[in-house]
Amino acid sequence: MKVLIDEHGDGDHTAPDDPTEEIAKNIADHANGRGEQGDGTHYVAGVPPEELADYVEKMLNNRIPGEEARYLGQGRVGYWDPAKKAVVIENGQTGTVFTPDDGYEDFQDLK
Repeated sequence: MKVLIDEHGDGDHTAPDDPTEEIAKNIADHANGRGEQGDGTHYVAGVPPEELADYVEKMLNNRIPGEEARYLGQGRVGYWDPAKKAVVIENGQTGTVFTPDDGYEDFQDLK
């Protein structure tokens, strides 16, 4: 997220052209949809569905302590949260977030 200096005092500090918020919402919507369909891996422990987009946005902006990111094939980026043992995969304007069965080992195996 880009932060702007509030020269006009209107309180809006978010750059209108920042795509991260929209990407995070798309990723969270995908994961929440999978969860509603019964997919038990598309969740993050301690993060309710209505807060998932905010969590993903923090991951995409490297604001999770100890977070690890690496480039995957086909232009994707994978993010690992060691505290919650969750993975975010950014794939252009979309992606997914999930808690892999084998944790960090699964993150390392992503290609």
